[in-house]
Amino acid sequence: MDIYEQMAVRIIQSQEKIISNEALNEAKNVQGLQIEWEKKMVAITGDKKKVIEQLIEQYRDHFGQPAVEMCKQAVKDLIIKLPQGQTPQQLQ
Repeated sequence: MDIYEQMAVRIIQSQEKIISNEALNEAKNVQGLQIEWEKKMVAITGDKKKVIEQLIEQYRDHFGQPAVEMCKQAVKDLIIKLPQGQTPQQLQ
């Protein structure tokens, strides 16, 4: 898995701790995100940065700003590994 796919897994897992199965249901609504959750794997097609932004927006729209803050915490060590300018907007 590349760094964006790792981010997606961590984001879903962080949301799962709070909203249980609803986290996975919301993630499945994000276009470009293919999930094999029994293996804790995801694949991203298309613009990976944009897909991560859409995943975070999906949680924010349904669960508010605290969901965004949880996403940031879940991937803070991965963000620093991204090339400059490739960090999703909500994670900046």
